[in-house]
Amino acid sequence: MRDYLFFDFLFSNTIEYVIYAFLLCLLLYFLTKKTVSYILDPFHFYYTFTYGTSYAVVLILYMHGLVSDLYFLFIFLYGCIFLFAFSLTSYISVRNNKVGLFYRLAYTCSKQETLLLRFFIFLYLLLFCIYLAKVSTAVFYTSRFEANRGLGSVVRVMDALRLIIAAWLYVYFLRSRSKKYLIGALLISALGAVASGAKFALLEQLYVIFVAGFIAERNKIKFNIANFVMFTFLATFLLAFVLFILSKTSVALGYVNSQYLPGFPVTVELLVLRILANGDVYYLSLTNKILDLIKIDYPTLQMFANTFGNGFMSHLFNYDFANSDIGRQIWLYWYPNDPIMRGPANHFDLTGYIYFGYVGGAFFSGFVGFVIGKINGFKKKYIHSPAVVVAITAALYCRSLAMILNPSVGIAYIIDIIALLVLMWFLASLCNAYNGVNRNAS
Repeated sequence: MRDYLFFDFLFSNTIEYVIYAFLLCLLLYFLTKKTVSYILDPFHFYYTFTYGTSYAVVLILYMHGLVSDLYFLFIFLYGCIFLFAFSLTSYISVRNNKVGLFYRLAYTCSKQETLLLRFFIFLYLLLFCIYLAKVSTAVFYTSRFEANRGLGSVVRVMDALRLIIAAWLYVYFLRSRSKKYLIGALLISALGAVASGAKFALLEQLYVIFVAGFIAERNKIKFNIANFVMFTFLATFLLAFVLFILSKTSVALGYVNSQYLPGFPVTVELLVLRILANGDVYYLSLTNKILDLIKIDYPTLQMFANTFGNGFMSHLFNYDFANSDIGRQIWLYWYPNDPIMRGPANHFDLTGYIYFGYVGGAFFSGFVGFVIGKINGFKKKYIHSPAVVVAITAALYCRSLAMILNPSVGIAYIIDIIALLVLMWFLASLCNAYNGVNRNAS
């Protein structure tokens, strides 16, 4: 079903959809509340909200006979398997007393925290200047795939660094109460949001700060008058930021008048459509059984295409990995002449079904739940750890959640954080060895 047909259908059944979305979001929240432990945890955005609104799309289409029983059942089954694996693995991970290789690597870096933090800030600012010189303001209103073409490695390093640095500085603020660290965390967050151009970037920065505070000191935002005022300000700022980007997008697309919400500004309509787009991969692929027409020739290579870069992989294997992506194939079915590199996100359930079949997809859903549950366990048991350990863990957790929306991208994000951790460990080990030599010489 094309976008405009789906929106016509949905706005004709608005109340039904809103009821489904509300009940499903509420259900997912209560099913994961204890496992996640924090209402401001980004898991509730990536899964509770995104999948609540997405599953509502599947449900309303199914109730109106637009989705087959087979498709509806595998989505329901995979969702249950994911939740079970996530909850079980989180429980086991927290109760496992062994700290593991990840913690040992991160802990080694704690002896050189000041040096590493300064190096990472310098590296980020350098990459930020290079990026702005190449991209300018195009990232705000064009496809980020297009705007970042040729700069993929730079963007990936910057995205990982901005999260690590913001979390790191915030932990310093919590433990020293020096406002310079809080200001630094907010500045890095603002720069990261500007450079990313993604509507979610600023919210992601806040999320990594919340997670870092939870890991470090079990710091939770309390709902009092002062915090209510702060949240109102932040929410207003975030909304203004998103509407600003949407206004640029509407002008670039020539979308200047509301079609479905007459009387409302076009930016408000675009925001509503963006929320509905949480389920775009479902209404674009499940209707008319388009999902069965999608074919992945090289599943393993395709899964790691985002890790090594579509351009590099395409050149190395002489195969177009960018256009063979699941979301891209679905988009090209409906819009075969669209030259802009875009398409819906490949949710873990559809990815598992297409890559591995009905049974294999069930195991894949469990694998995604296992990975995220394991990292969620790190988040819950590394309390009072050194700031660098907290920062790396918070960034790893926030980035790993992308596996829910697009496993290939999530795997790439996890590898990015681990690569930076290995770099930090290498530099810290060199410094530790150098200091040891100097002490022995003296």
